[in-house]
Amino acid sequence: MKTKYDRLRHLYDVNDATGAFVIQLLIARYTDLFNDLDPAPMRRRDLDTSVVDYFDACSSEIPLNYSIELSFVAPKEIFDGDKESRVRAGLATWLDFTANKAKGAIFESLKRALQYVGAFVLLIIGSFVLRNAGLDGFAVETISEGISIGSWVFLWEAFAIIFFKLHKLVKQYRKIARIRNAPISFRYN
Repeated sequence: MKTKYDRLRHLYDVNDATGAFVIQLLIARYTDLFNDLDPAPMRRRDLDTSVVDYFDACSSEIPLNYSIELSFVAPKEIFDGDKESRVRAGLATWLDFTANKAKGAIFESLKRALQYVGAFVLLIIGSFVLRNAGLDGFAVETISEGISIGSWVFLWEAFAIIFFKLHKLVKQYRKIARIRNAPISFRYN
């Protein structure tokens, strides 16, 4: 029976020297990697969505405990050392931006979870104070119960962020960071 590693070796080349899975992408021109509608220079241009989707799919398929390398295969006629270095700079810029954006989403989610926990604490204390204020009546009891239920909703939201959303965001950041740290090579045929 084939292991997951064997199946991955069947789909991807492996650099024998490093043991890293090689994600290859065929390009006809250097600009194939970038969004055609973005007028910025290559070092600041957005990546093409199909390239982003391909990197994401490959990185999702290869478990995070394996290292990866990026290899761009191009016709030898397009070789231009200057353009190649601008493509490398453009990839690095885009990946840095995307990694920082993902890291910001993680911190924003943690901040929101802490705010929800704070709201929970304030509401549960308010409910407790209202119940023990010595006031009787249906309205006071109903308001106190409503505040108590509302506080638990805030606590549930905090738990949902921490245990569900945060895991997804951290995994996405780790995938981006792995791509960002992957060695890049160009091969010309």
